Amino acid sequence: MSTCAAVADPRLRNAAESTSFDRPPREGAAVDEQLKTDAPETTARLSARDYSDIGAHIAAILNAAEQSAEKIRAEAERDATELRRTAEADVEGQSSMTRRDAQAEAERLMAGAAADARAIRDTAKAAATRIADEGGRRLEELRLEARVLEGASSE
Repeated sequence: MSTCAAVADPRLRNAAESTSFDRPPREGAAVDEQLKTDAPETTARLSARDYSDIGAHIAAILNAAEQSAEKIRAEAERDATELRRTAEADVEGQSSMTRRDAQAEAERLMAGAAADARAIRDTAKAAATRIADEGGRRLEELRLEARVLEGASSE
């Protein structure tokens, strides 16, 4: 089966169309339509055993396919660039959100640590005051005992 006949064969055309990986029609659709339009004419010419234009027709098909492939490639590059930009923006947004969450957590931890430090300081001050008061009382007791002992030894 020749290349021109393969283009005209609806089974092959359907198989080629089903391999589009569910992509929406692109600029290549115009080329496909042209091939569908030219197929009956080509088949009629081949049936008449007129092979003089087959090389030019194959060249036209290949040129159209190359142009279509170039357009698809360019569109894929544009799509990839847009997808890359979107992904970078998403990553930046996620990074910003993570940074804000980390900042909030750090502030919460710092506030908790400051509250704990105040509580420890207040407890230490209270203990120091209690010890100083007990020391003052004990000092007075010892002075009183010392006076009593001095008075008893002077008698």
